[in-house]
Amino acid sequence: MIRTDNLARERANIYRWFAYLLFQELSVTDIASLNSPELQQLLRGLKSIPELRLPADLFRRKLKALINRPDNHLELAADYAELFLMAPPSGVSPYAGHYPHSSPAEERIRMNQWLSHLKQQTGNNEASDHLAVQLAVLALLIESPDSQSTSLFSQHEYIRDRLLSWLPGMVKLCLQRDKFGFYSSLLRLLKSYILQDEQYLTECIQLSSSSMQTL
Repeated sequence: MIRTDNLARERANIYRWFAYLLFQELSVTDIASLNSPELQQLLRGLKSIPELRLPADLFRRKLKALINRPDNHLELAADYAELFLMAPPSGVSPYAGHYPHSSPAEERIRMNQWLSHLKQQTGNNEASDHLAVQLAVLALLIESPDSQSTSLFSQHEYIRDRLLSWLPGMVKLCLQRDKFGFYSSLLRLLKSYILQDEQYLTECIQLSSSSMQTL
C-alpha cells in the first residue's frame, strides 16, 4: 500500500486525537464531544481493521459507560489524577523516562532532538517525554515535507524507538490499575493502532525498496 496525502493526514489526526485525550483531564465539553458523529465514524473506521476490532469495541463500550456515568466529568478527572498524576508505584507514569529501558534525562534529550528537527517546542512546560507530546510529535513527523522514503524510515524509527520501547509496559500497568476502564481501553486501542501502523510502515518501506531495486 502506497502512502497518500489523505492517508497521512488521517493517520496524523488519529495520533493527535489520542494525544489530546491523554494530555490532561477532559472538560465537560471534551466529554460531550466523545459522543459526536465524527468520533463514531472514526471508531467504525478503526473497527473495520480486523486487528483493531476487539480493542475498538472495548473502547466503544467504555465510552458508552462513561457517557451514562453520573458526574462523569468529575469522576473521569479523578480517574486521570489517580492514574497519571500520582507517582509510581500507585500511579501509572505517562513519561517514557520512568520506564526501565531508559532514564528521564536520556528520553528528554532524544525527544528534544526530534523537536529540534521539526522546529517545534513543548508548550505548558510539559516534559518532552510525556506520551501525549510524543504522539503529537509523531503527527508532525507524518506530515513533514521530507521525501516519502525519508519520511517512512523516520516514522518507523520513531515508532519503534520512542513508543514501542515503553508503551506496552504503561498499558499493562494501566490495565491493572484503572478500575473504571476508560483510560486502559483507550491505551489498549492506542497500542494496537501503533502496532498496526508500524506493520504498515514496514510494508511501505519494503515496497519502496523493491521499487528502487527494479529501476
